Amino acid sequence: MRIFNYRLIIFILSIIFGIVFSIPSILQTDTGKKISLGLDLQGGLHMLLGVNTHEAVTSKIKTIATSVKYFSDDEE
Repeated sequence: MRIFNYRLIIFILSIIFGIVFSIPSILQTDTGKKISLGLDLQGGLHMLLGVNTHEAVTSKIKTIATSVKYFSDDEE
């Protein structure tokens, strides 16, 4: 069994990399780049979506009609 496994080395390097780059955010220092939260994480985003039900029903009926026509023409 080898003492220095390449997976172990990669794991240790990734842990060191993560710790080094997260220190400024953890310590809240001015020298390093802080993680800036987006509007969704800050709670400043509000989005309201609406659906035009008439258009949705019409589209669904057209899709069903196309499928029925395709399968009925296929059997002939």
